[in-house]
Amino acid sequence: MKKLNTIVAIAIALVVAVIVARQFRPSTLPDRSAALRQTSSSTERVAASGWIEGRTSNVEVRARLAEQIEEILVKEGDWVSKGQPLVTLDASVRVLEQQLARAELAQAQAKLEQLENGARTTEIDVARHELAARSAELDGVRKGLERIQVLRASNAASQQAYDEEFARFKTLEGLVAAAQNRLATLADPPRQDERSAAQAMVEAAASRLSLAEVNLRRTRIVSPLDGRVMRVQCEVGELARADSSDPLVILADTRQLRVVAEVDEFDALRVAIGQPAIITVDSVEGILARGVVIDLEPQVGQKLLFTSQRGDRLDSFSRRVWIALDQAGDLPVGLPVDVVLSTAEQHRRSSQSAPASGPLADTPPATAPGAQYINTQRESP
Repeated sequence: MKKLNTIVAIAIALVVAVIVARQFRPSTLPDRSAALRQTSSSTERVAASGWIEGRTSNVEVRARLAEQIEEILVKEGDWVSKGQPLVTLDASVRVLEQQLARAELAQAQAKLEQLENGARTTEIDVARHELAARSAELDGVRKGLERIQVLRASNAASQQAYDEEFARFKTLEGLVAAAQNRLATLADPPRQDERSAAQAMVEAAASRLSLAEVNLRRTRIVSPLDGRVMRVQCEVGELARADSSDPLVILADTRQLRVVAEVDEFDALRVAIGQPAIITVDSVEGILARGVVIDLEPQVGQKLLFTSQRGDRLDSFSRRVWIALDQAGDLPVGLPVDVVLSTAEQHRRSSQSAPASGPLADTPPATAPGAQYINTQRESP
């Protein structure tokens, strides 16, 4: 009996211990008010995390033709200018297409020129002489047919002879009409529909030549901007495809570095253009660089960067801001950094314009006085 009571007492003690532990254990996913208190640790500053990028984001350069890579003209770290060749593709097939299109254009232009100039004088003379010969032959057959008709009246000619001569007469009559039409066709100017059809053939051939030249130029992949080669992701001999998801070369204009920072949704309305910023990184002591906010994202969107800190939720939102750096040096693009924005001037203006009484006068501050902001390191984008 005593043993049973001891077991029950131990069980009750364990249950009580579990309940007490759950009550005092900190939550791994704080609510929005807790996140607001942690993020807004100071009324005169906003802390965020971001990364280094150039004046432009990474520009991915891809092939626009399916051809074999012939030569790679740059390497990672090179500075390039707009229009400078980066990669060349095999152009042998494109050269033949250009030559064929050029020949087709010359043929169409020659036909149009021939139509506009009309027939040569010698061709018209030949057609005129042919018409005269056929006409003379037709007159002779007509006279022979008349003589056969007279002989038939006195039964001196057969019906067969008459039929044969009549058939010959009709044949020559048709040949004379054809010769007359041929002479008229050669002598008359071209009709408008014929000229339009020939002109359309020339324009179609010119378009095919332009397309062939465009495809030939696309075998030389050039830089779309002045910038630096961040990465080369191709090898000589590989087949470059226009529908490939992997770019051949990645560029960025890093002459003027800037920071893209993600400001938590609770601080989204506290940032403004012109606010000074301090940039730090865990691997370097002190301030890495200084800058100023130059642009704000016009919307709040899904957060892109996440940390290993407790309470960094996947369903959180942020507002991106762009910070121009002053004398940042040669920092690597994509470097994760911590950002502190100074909102002191904005806070003073808000305090001066705030009402002295009313429903908002007695509202307690969202952050506790003297709270310390904890910077977190973001993963590289």
